[in-house]
Amino acid sequence: MSGGIGIIGELRGKLSEIGCRNTELSQRLELYYCGDSTVIMVEVFKDTVLIDIVNPLTDELVEDVIRVLPPRKTMIRILERGFT
Repeated sequence: MSGGIGIIGELRGKLSEIGCRNTELSQRLELYYCGDSTVIMVEVFKDTVLIDIVNPLTDELVEDVIRVLPPRKTMIRILERGFT
C-alpha cells in the first residue's frame, strides 16, 4: 500500500498547485474539487491508484494528472457530463 500512498502525495501536490481542494474521505479515498464542476476521485488499492475524473475543465488538467502518475500503477476513467 505504501507505493500507492507515495503516488498520492505527488498527485496531491500537483492538484494543489493548480488550485484543486481536497477532502479525505478515508485512508484510501480522496475527493478533489477543481473549479465549479470538476471532481476527481482518487482511491488507493494495494499499490494501484484508481482515478475518476468527472467533467474535466480542460485537457491540460487531465494531462497534468496523467504526467504525475506511473502508467503501470494507475487506472484512469474520464467521465463527462453536461453540468450547467
